[in-house]
Amino acid sequence: MPTFMARNRSMYYRDEGSGPVVVLLPGQTASSAHFTREIRQLRSTHRVIAPDFVGTGMSQRVASFSSDFWVQAAADVLALMTHLGEEHYILVGCSGGGIVALILAAMRPELVHAIVLDSTPEWITPADLEHILAERRAHFAESREFWEKGHGDDWERVVSCDSDFLQALAAQGGLHLGKWLMKVECPALMVASTADELLPRAAEDAWRLACQIRRGRLYVTCEGGHPVAWTAPDEFDHVVGGFLAQIPLMGRDGGAAAPDAE
Repeated sequence: MPTFMARNRSMYYRDEGSGPVVVLLPGQTASSAHFTREIRQLRSTHRVIAPDFVGTGMSQRVASFSSDFWVQAAADVLALMTHLGEEHYILVGCSGGGIVALILAAMRPELVHAIVLDSTPEWITPADLEHILAERRAHFAESREFWEKGHGDDWERVVSCDSDFLQALAAQGGLHLGKWLMKVECPALMVASTADELLPRAAEDAWRLACQIRRGRLYVTCEGGHPVAWTAPDEFDHVVGGFLAQIPLMGRDGGAAAPDAE
C-alpha cells in the first residue's frame, strides 16, 4: 500500500500501470476506491495514480477540513507528484476533484500536461452549497454504502468534516474559480451532463470554463448525472479516451500544440 507524507500526515495513493501518467482526483466525500473501473480502463496504456486527499479514504484522518481545503489538497497532490518525479502529468478530476485539478494546473503549468474536468463548477454560490448539503441530507441513508466503500467504518466522520467545510464556504460567500483560470496553459476538456442533479448549471458552467481556458474543449451530454464518469461511464470513456489520444507527448521545452476549443 503506497503512502506519502504530506504535511506530516500519511496520504495513501493507488499506483498501477505504466506509460504517460494520469492522476485521478475524486470529488467531495469520494475516494480512490471509487475509481476502480477507471484505473482498470487506463492502466493498460497509462500509469495511473489515484490519491486519497488527507482526511479521506485510506489517508490519515484530521480533526476538520481547512477553509482552503481544495488549495491544500492541490498542494498535497503537487508534493506527491514532485516525489514521484515524473516529467508531466495528466489530471482527471470529478466534481470537487476538478477544482483541485484546475488549481494544480494553475500552480504548476510546466508539470501539468492536460486536464479533464468532469462536472466541475465555475462558480459555487452559497445557494449552490446549500442545495448540495440539502441533497446530501435527503439521500443520507442511501448514500451510506457509497461512503462506507470510500472511507471505511468511520465514513460518518469524513462526511461530517466535508459538510462542515461546505457550510463554512457558504458562509464566506462561496467560491469563484476565475483567478485560477487565466493561469491554465494546458489543453483542458470539460465534461458535463444537462441532467446533473447536484449542479443544475453544470453544462453552463462547463461552457464558461471552456471559454475562459485558451485550449479548452467542451463535451456536454444529456445522459447520466453527477459526475458523468460514474453515471454515463461508456460515454465518458469514449470522450476522454479520444481527448487523451490527441494530447501530444512533449518535454519540458514544449512541442506540438493540441487542438483549440471546439
